[in-house]
Amino acid sequence: IIDLKGGVLFPGFIDSHTHLMIFAYLLNAIDLAPPRIKNIDDIIRAVRTSVGEHQHGEWITGSRFVEYSLAENRYPNRYDLDEVSPDTPVILYHTSFHACVLNSRALKEMDLDRNSKTPVGGIIEKDSATGELTGVLHDSAMFRVFDHLFVRDLKAMTKDARIKMCSNAMGKFAEAGIVAVSDALVIPESFSIYQDTLDAGKASVRVYAMPELTVSDALINTGIKTGFGNDMLKIGSIKIFEDGGMS
Repeated sequence: IIDLKGGVLFPGFIDSHTHLMIFAYLLNAIDLAPPRIKNIDDIIRAVRTSVGEHQHGEWITGSRFVEYSLAENRYPNRYDLDEVSPDTPVILYHTSFHACVLNSRALKEMDLDRNSKTPVGGIIEKDSATGELTGVLHDSAMFRVFDHLFVRDLKAMTKDARIKMCSNAMGKFAEAGIVAVSDALVIPESFSIYQDTLDAGKASVRVYAMPELTVSDALINTGIKTGFGNDMLKIGSIKIFEDGGMS
């Protein structure tokens, strides 16, 4: 018997749609969430500070900005970011994770310009007057960039660093009372990290992994079905994108 001494006991919470591994990946990114960030100048100052803390040419990543909470009520654009980072690539993710903003250097490194073809299910925003890219990408256009950076960065990390990254993120969820999650966008690299974290005895949150459709053929061909796994890590349903998000 545990004496709560007047405290309140809640059951653990289950987050039925989250992105734990993406949260882990962005945990050390610039936090651009309101109310601390009130306008685009606040974003620019945060990026300027981060540029000073990174090596020249190293990608700068930020997340959780919300345009409708900014005084300007608009997305930042490539030119805003170029003011403080003309030579270092910058990418900032919208809080919905269905849009992002890149500066000119990042656009160049991703081979994106005014002639780039807009992918099905995505938007590459262009200035209506000049036809030049604003730096804002939506849905599949954003995910093409994110997928490249995400996989590249995970592969560049050591196994121990990946386990630490995942374990730290799980700890944040556990601190909030979340004991189980459905990760609604799992690729082979992230599933491998979940397995390694579990094998290392450092998994503090149960994960119901939802493989993304385009990487699910191998799983389907093996005959693995939803529910395969154990109490801490299971294969869930397949994640399918149909018509984009609301951002």
